[in-house]
Amino acid sequence: MANTCETFTTTFESTTPSSDPSPDDHQLSVIESPKVYSKAVKPKDLIEKVILSASIEDNIALGKQKQEGEQHEARLESILKTLDELKEDDWRHNTKRCF
Repeated sequence: MANTCETFTTTFESTTPSSDPSPDDHQLSVIESPKVYSKAVKPKDLIEKVILSASIEDNIALGKQKQEGEQHEARLESILKTLDELKEDDWRHNTKRCF
């Protein structure tokens, strides 16, 4: 890996203007190798973010399903109650005719 770092440094130094750089300027002109940048973002962190976002999406989907199920149950109860009331009214109406 040292060769890669040296290659970047040499390439950068050859493209800079040919002035007499001071030791401090040399430190600023060194380009770090890509290996250093890949360590900054760890794959484990990315995987954890993906898993976290997937679990959040799953929880949202489950919450929506639960809410829809509860709403469906409430509608069914309302329909059954209405049907029971209609049957009672119909039964009362029919019994009045018979007597």
